[in-house]
Amino acid sequence: MKLKHSSIAVIGDVHGEDERLLTLIQGLQAKQLDAIFCVADITDGAGSVDRCCELLHEHSIETVLGNHDQWSHPSSRYPSFQSS
Repeated sequence: MKLKHSSIAVIGDVHGEDERLLTLIQGLQAKQLDAIFCVADITDGAGSVDRCCELLHEHSIETVLGNHDQWSHPSSRYPSFQSS
């Protein structure tokens, strides 16, 4: 089986930490990876959930909704995300 991406990063449990997410994204982009994926739980934290979502979208990070996300926000609010 041939993989579409050869070097990837997977992040998760962001929990609204927008400043930390930005720092992480910048560090990962410096590594020139083929793709970055986010495996859920963007919401339910002290920072800005909206900014976290904007950062993920701006940096084309494919993201799935987790249980915290489904409890906190209807998926219609972030239509580009897919429920896991």
